[in-house]
Amino acid sequence: MNGAEDITVQQRWLNFQAVCAVEAGAVAPELVVARSYSPYDVIRRELRIPQMVQPPKILLSGLMGSGKSTELLKLARDLSDKFVVYMDIDRVLTKVFGDAEAINRIESWEIAFLLGIQTFANAQSSLGTEVVADDLLEDLEQAWKKATRTEDPAPLRLLPLAKALANGASVLMAVSAAPVAATVMTVGTQVAEAIATLGVKVGLKHGERLGAQSEEVTTMLRAVNRVFNVIATKHKQVVVILDGLDRVQNDERIKTLFVESDLMAKLDAAVVLCAPFAPHGHGGVAAIRGFRVHRLLCEPVVDPKTISPTIIANSTGINVLRNVYLTRAKSVGLNGGIPDSLLDRLALNSGGRLRDFVKLLNEIASEAYHANVKVVDEDLVDRVLTAHRKNVEESLFKEDYELLGKIMLDPLHELLDRDRAAGLLRDQKLMVYPNESEWFFPHPMLSRKLSQRQL
Repeated sequence: MNGAEDITVQQRWLNFQAVCAVEAGAVAPELVVARSYSPYDVIRRELRIPQMVQPPKILLSGLMGSGKSTELLKLARDLSDKFVVYMDIDRVLTKVFGDAEAINRIESWEIAFLLGIQTFANAQSSLGTEVVADDLLEDLEQAWKKATRTEDPAPLRLLPLAKALANGASVLMAVSAAPVAATVMTVGTQVAEAIATLGVKVGLKHGERLGAQSEEVTTMLRAVNRVFNVIATKHKQVVVILDGLDRVQNDERIKTLFVESDLMAKLDAAVVLCAPFAPHGHGGVAAIRGFRVHRLLCEPVVDPKTISPTIIANSTGINVLRNVYLTRAKSVGLNGGIPDSLLDRLALNSGGRLRDFVKLLNEIASEAYHANVKVVDEDLVDRVLTAHRKNVEESLFKEDYELLGKIMLDPLHELLDRDRAAGLLRDQKLMVYPNESEWFFPHPMLSRKLSQRQL
């Protein structure tokens, strides 16, 4: 192999690593693969009704890293006949407000306010002030002041923030009805400066908590719905896609947002919420009022008829993950870099979780680049999987292994010990699969420890 070929091989691995290092959800449209167990087509059909008398309210539930953001962004791009507003609330709180923990404190009416601001910004930018007048923003400001009990008569300067958002200096992604591919925006100093001077802080206690039927919450709902209704009347029906709420980890906050409050169900727009996973019959988001629940779970890469993690040859789950690899590899001209047998091992040991699988591909690319090899071998894959296994094994207690062992040995692989299992699901130590019926299995990378405990 001459020098030029060496550079070409290494550069291809670097390019492949780049397409595997994209932030969650920001996958280029041409790299998104179809998934057999995704509810995407059903959700899209519900939202494509020409005149929605009762705009649908849909909740997409699943483990973090299962590919929900990718599906939601694909949905946002596909609904060209609607006025679609996409917001990743976790990114907004982290990147704009600089408070990652606010996701576990934020109230429904605060989320509604942010949705109203973002919808106004995008609509006024694309439709003009003749259609979307500034008084809509004034209503939102007054609603905010009432909800936060702000007595200062000074304006909150929401208009500069709205204009900054509309100009693209935001972590929000707003998708207009124009036939232009949606773009993920980045935080700009204009938004940061606007936020700093607004006096608007979310996820904070503004006195006694507001009840779902309080005058303050009702006023906020009315102000936000006015924005939606103006756009629906003068342009097109609004579809709100709210991502990032699956990162809520506080059980009380989950109950507050999804069970006790029905504010999101009262929005005069079709709404798709991304939410944490909750098993059937275990309350939580499964009990959210006014929403139809759909699930996006791990790709089934494990045979449910065994008590050890065995690959289901040519299963839908394995084939989906193969396509994830092949699509990315083809995009950078990387052919045959990972043999099928080793690719299947990576698929199995990802547990069928898309984020883990792509992360493994990223690590493989890094190792292959440094080894300067055209095709990876078993030793290289073993090194990557060993490091991954140690990460998966972290922070597990004896009781955790005992519960995981019981679920693994159960022929039906049913859920036991609700509270402990919820923690294992949240930390991706316990996986959930959709084939045949919903069933649970320890992360395949834990099989070594679990097998040792059975001896």
